[in-house]
Amino acid sequence: ETETEGDVHIDELNLDGFYVKLSNMTDSRVKMGKWALVTRDSEDNEGEFKFPKNFVLEPASSVTIWTESGKEYREDGDLLWKKQSSFFSTVDSECILYDTSNQVVSS
Repeated sequence: ETETEGDVHIDELNLDGFYVKLSNMTDSRVKMGKWALVTRDSEDNEGEFKFPKNFVLEPASSVTIWTESGKEYREDGDLLWKKQSSFFSTVDSECILYDTSNQVVSS
């Protein structure tokens, strides 16, 4: 279950660690340039994906961020996290979306 503080939600975290899907739940564009998506396991191993500086999530749309493990499933418009082999997807792990002010948007 995700908790959301802002307009963008973590909709889906693939249990195999291949991808995370984010959705803009508003009717406005959300400028996500330099936002961060952080994945952390129970032993504090951490990975951070920074969104491209000009990235905008259109109203009522979604984007999928794929890791190296799932990149062959990528479609047009999806993003690739080149330095991360997989998201931590165990019960004790977490995935957090931060804006440029380092405020939690969704977790």
